[in-house]
Amino acid sequence: MHSIATSQWANYVNRYTQVTKVDLVRKMRKAARLTKFRSPVQHAYITTTPPLNTTTQENRTMGSFSDSLSGRHTIDIPGNGITQPGIDAISCFLRLMDISLPNDWQWVWQVGGKGEYVGTLPKRIGKYAHKCKHKLLPEALSYIGNLGMQHCEKTETYDFEFVDKFDWNAGDFGDQGSCFWSCHKSAKDILLDNGAGAICFYHPETNDGYARAWIVPLSDSAKNKCFIVFNGYGIDTLPIARILATYLGHAYYQKIGLTNKGGHDGDLYINGGRGYLIGPQDIVKESHSIDLDWDEPNGLRCEKCGDRVDEDDCCLLPDGDTACETCYRNKVSFCQTCQEDCWREDERLDPNGDCICCNCHEDSVSWCGVCEEEYWNDDGKTDDAGRTLCEECYNKQNPVML
Repeated sequence: MHSIATSQWANYVNRYTQVTKVDLVRKMRKAARLTKFRSPVQHAYITTTPPLNTTTQENRTMGSFSDSLSGRHTIDIPGNGITQPGIDAISCFLRLMDISLPNDWQWVWQVGGKGEYVGTLPKRIGKYAHKCKHKLLPEALSYIGNLGMQHCEKTETYDFEFVDKFDWNAGDFGDQGSCFWSCHKSAKDILLDNGAGAICFYHPETNDGYARAWIVPLSDSAKNKCFIVFNGYGIDTLPIARILATYLGHAYYQKIGLTNKGGHDGDLYINGGRGYLIGPQDIVKESHSIDLDWDEPNGLRCEKCGDRVDEDDCCLLPDGDTACETCYRNKVSFCQTCQEDCWREDERLDPNGDCICCNCHEDSVSWCGVCEEEYWNDDGKTDDAGRTLCEECYNKQNPVML
């Protein structure tokens, strides 16, 4: 029988006797270090090949959305990320000890590979705190670990599509509160004019939309394409950035300050003046704020054909959207009763042969059961059988005796 005390390698002889758990774990760790062992776990499963293309044009500052991202895809992401409530809880706890994590902190449970901050979340936070001259007690690290585990995301399947047309209604993708469909409608035109697009999410079971965010393709060269994600609805912008980064091959991502023409509350309203930059780590880590510097569009866009219209020549559709004169004439009629515009598909003819909207028709016109013609409600009469007839049919049944 060989004991551990007789030799450092006692348990590596061919008789494998008296192997202790401590000895086995110690040597497995050494073997892992010597072989640069990496976890064989696949961290994402994509059912389609990422369509990220490179361009031959060098020194390009703005990419074409459809050239970079297109189509509909499904991706499974294991629960390594920390949810927003967990991030808020841990950040609040650390602030009690005057510790603030950097903007590019990776809010995931485990970080593998090599780097300054690798390992589990509490281990990485403890190392960062030590670097900042703070010492976290084991009880504090345990509490952080418990918070992280309680708020660790489960494996999720995401069905999403990249689009460069914003033709959905407010609320179709969880964005019923977005000002881009109300007081900041021109923001969609600014996005389109500058090659931006959107990522839209669907429920896999029902195919109903439930989330979206805007995406701006950027590149300082053909090989270093980056993307900005902002204004997430239905899902917070951070998880959307993580999903897109995984789809692009685990690209690096970081929160940045995001403005347009020096502000975030202009026509292109940027929620919180923040977004996420996704791309190669060496580029993203050096970027802390970006100003898009996009000009406001000249004129307004026709919501039906997409053409630009001078503000003086712009027409308003019944739903409040803008339209060119041609689309307005093709789509809109005028009600002679309420004196309001109505859709042509909703127009009706009144007893005089004039066009009226369907609401006025329903409120003002009835149908005679005898002659099967329409008449004004005010001209109707009720016979002895309780039927309401037009005046002509009623007089025929009830002639006036002279």
